[in-house]
Amino acid sequence: EPAVNGSASIALVDAGNMRSMQSNLFDRFEYQQLRGYLRMKLVRAYSKYLPHAVQAAVGAARSGALPSVAREAAPKSPRWKRCYYTVVDSLKEATSKLYVDNYFKHDTLQVVADMLTMVRQAFAEELAGLDWMDGGTKERAEQKLAMMGFEVGYPGGWPGLSGRDEVKMRNDAFFDNHLKLQVMLGQRERQQLTEPVNKHDWIHPAINTNAYYNRKKNTLYIPVGVLNPPFFDPAFPPARKFGALGSILGHEMTHGFDNHGALYNGKGQFSNWWDAGTYDRFRERTRCVADEFGGFEFQPGEMVDGNLTLGEDIADSGGLKMAYRAYQE
Repeated sequence: EPAVNGSASIALVDAGNMRSMQSNLFDRFEYQQLRGYLRMKLVRAYSKYLPHAVQAAVGAARSGALPSVAREAAPKSPRWKRCYYTVVDSLKEATSKLYVDNYFKHDTLQVVADMLTMVRQAFAEELAGLDWMDGGTKERAEQKLAMMGFEVGYPGGWPGLSGRDEVKMRNDAFFDNHLKLQVMLGQRERQQLTEPVNKHDWIHPAINTNAYYNRKKNTLYIPVGVLNPPFFDPAFPPARKFGALGSILGHEMTHGFDNHGALYNGKGQFSNWWDAGTYDRFRERTRCVADEFGGFEFQPGEMVDGNLTLGEDIADSGGLKMAYRAYQE
């Protein structure tokens, strides 16, 4: 396995957080205390893969240390649901491939790819018309949009299946099976430290009813799980296609330029590609979005924290706007 040696470069994005950990954690507690805490975290993390008696004992220990946890604990999910999510989380590409091979309509991919092209074109036209953005920043924004990758349906080549056949699992060894998979995944992640970024390697299962943008890869991921009614069907009329899936595509695309995505360039690198004056004007506009959503009451006496939800609010607003613009054209 590759090791991080003395000549390797390590990107430390949040040095302040590391300094805070040093002063608030490592300098305050003894080694034995930290080791005991990490052991308990490990037991808690793996207890859900062990018999009910172990889960009950861990739950009781946690409730004794944190009584509020016992009062606020959510009802336990049905066993079938816990088993389902355990299998999907551990074998995300294997379970996704089963669905794709047996149920997915592959002609859907081209329809979605065409919609993505239309939404990206609408986004490019919107960028071109921004009068508050200087020429240099606008050019770099347009380059980032053009470089944005689209992964539709499922991972190309199924890279996550690599090494699975080497894991020998048994029908009567649930916990051991999980440990073997975790060891294999750990080895794979360490191997990736010295390999180029693979945009085809998905974080979430393709059967998830969701979509997401990875700013470090500058790539959208549109899983097969979201390419079904009520979000999408090739037979839907254009208004419904763009009103449902189109707004999702625009939402994820806008994440590339929200308050977090704006900090990464077209290659997915943490980089300041903004003119200082333009970035100040961008921040002014994000504050308007935060103020608008901060005026909404989500339950009596409780207001939305517009700064906390800012990234999603920008993406929601931009997604609807780009989808509508693409539909009109």
